[in-house]
Amino acid sequence: MFHLKQHSMKRRTFLSLAGSSLGVAAGIHYGQAQSVTKMDELWLALEHWLGQQLPEVLADLNPGCSNKELSELERRLNCRLPEDFKAFYRRHDGQKGETTGLFCGLPVLSTQALYKHWDGWREIADEDQEIATEITGESYPNGAIKPTYINVKWIPLTYDGGSNHLGIDVDPGPAGVVGQVINFGRDENNKFVVASSLSNFIAWMLAQYQSGNYKSSERSLDLKEPRNSHFLDVVPLLFGRP
Repeated sequence: MFHLKQHSMKRRTFLSLAGSSLGVAAGIHYGQAQSVTKMDELWLALEHWLGQQLPEVLADLNPGCSNKELSELERRLNCRLPEDFKAFYRRHDGQKGETTGLFCGLPVLSTQALYKHWDGWREIADEDQEIATEITGESYPNGAIKPTYINVKWIPLTYDGGSNHLGIDVDPGPAGVVGQVINFGRDENNKFVVASSLSNFIAWMLAQYQSGNYKSSERSLDLKEPRNSHFLDVVPLLFGRP
């Protein structure tokens, strides 16, 4: 009788743990679905705003990627990309580059251009580990971004013409989160978490545009406040320590 009771208790424990695991899995899938839905809604709002205010930028957006193309990109980058990143690129595969950049003047890279820039950083890291692992500057918040010059798990989203980027960090520091948006590159010694996710960055950027905090011309799109001619120059003011 003792053995039967013990076996029954173990089975109930197993079922409880299994139910808990299923609940966690369901929660993850629900969270991913929410992330995709949020990005789709943000794109609709952003496209509407662009159509009214900057139709040339809207026309500069490429058609979206297929799931197959995104899976191939993940294979080539050797990482799992955040769901909102994939939802972003399923809608539009970056820009053609014939007008100003969507991200506060920074052009959004196509997946093909994204991989080219990433591969350039990977080659540097492979050729010179000392440079790649050199610690330059600080992370804001402290511990959110790994203190290194090159990390092949930093996926570039934009390019400023001088080897500097906004990108997705899929290998954060202990105080960071996977998928956070950061600055990095040749001149970006201090790294800042610009947003906890690409969705949150798009939401922040859209709010700036909708509130009128922008100035634009044929080849430029900048924030009015803080005053700047290059978005990366004001990242420390916007997202650094108070």
